[in-house]
Amino acid sequence: MTKERVLFLIIFLLPLGVNALMFIPLGALVSENIIWIGFFGSYLGGIVSGLLTLRGVRLTIEENQKKSLMESLPEKLMYLEEIIFILERQKKLLIKNFKEEDAPSKLNPRYRDRIKYTLEYLEEGGLLKNSAKVNVITYRSTRKLFNYLKEINYNRSALPLPYKRINDSYETAIKSLKIECEKYLNEIEK
Repeated sequence: MTKERVLFLIIFLLPLGVNALMFIPLGALVSENIIWIGFFGSYLGGIVSGLLTLRGVRLTIEENQKKSLMESLPEKLMYLEEIIFILERQKKLLIKNFKEEDAPSKLNPRYRDRIKYTLEYLEEGGLLKNSAKVNVITYRSTRKLFNYLKEINYNRSALPLPYKRINDSYETAIKSLKIECEKYLNEIEK
């Protein structure tokens, strides 16, 4: 049984139970019907006013949450757009420095440097920290790319570098970040 149903049963069955107890013959009359009408009137009035107050408090909380979200959206969008811009730029430079015909022995050193630069932007440049300021999804997407690139960067024996997987990792992260960016833009337009 849900909390609301239990509360409903208590609110409406308690006075009926008290009323039933009043009619148990114990030898002395405890009260008259007019007193009970006053009791039920004040009881129901208290319930109605309590429910209206509860609804008012909930509306106030919802409005404050919306206001807080709207105030934080520009900053979150700025972080998101910065992360997307840098990742897209790094990905373009990565593609520019990669040649499929390169053999492992002739692998362009700029390719690994590009991965290293992305890691530096994410870690030292604060992009990873800023992604956490946006939301969990943004942080997880950025962190996943960071962890993957970090693994590749430290595993120097992995030649040739898995270009397709690296490219896909960038694409996945960027796509996820763009979806989050669209969500925030849609919130603003509401």
